[in-house]
Parts: sequence; C-alpha cells; structure tokens
Amino acid sequence: TFQLVNLRAGPRLELKQPPQGAVVHLPKIEVVGIADPESQIIINGQKIPTNLAGEFSAEFDLTLGVNTIEIIAKTLLRTRLRSIGSFMCKY
Repeated sequence: TFQLVNLRAGPRLELKQPPQGAVVHLPKIEVVGIADPESQIIINGQKIPTNLAGEFSAEFDLTLGVNTIEIIAKTLLRTRLRSIGSFMCKY
C-alpha cells in the first residue's frame, strides 16, 4: 500500500479564529486552527503544539493598531504559509 502526495501543495491548514479583518478590543488574541496531524505549526516564529487531531490554539499579545499574524504548517516534505492578513486592535 502506498499514498500519493502532492508535493507542491502544502499540508492542510485551516484557521478557525480570528476572522480576517477582525477588530479586537483586547490586548490579546487567541489563534485557533487545525492542520494535518503530522504538521509542525509555527505562529510568528513560535512553535505551537497540536493535539492528535492536528488542532492547535495559542494566545498572542497585540499592539494598538494593525497587527499581522504569520502561520506556517510544515511536514517533512511540504510547507504551507498562511498569513492572516491584518486586523485592528483597539483597547
């Protein structure tokens, strides 16, 4: 048995929270998502653990104004970069 893998497509990476373009009224934000279970998740340069289903969450400090969060999902053979555009922080 073998599995065909599309090496050009990165691993699955779905972001559940925060929504694109959100306006946040707190000094922190929770980033929640799901990726392939074997993926390594990196958010703003910080390794984030996943559970056995590939779900992850992490909280990040915000600065006033526009913030951007960069999320990377990596497996041994593939990498997918997803940047959550920008969102506004007002507190």
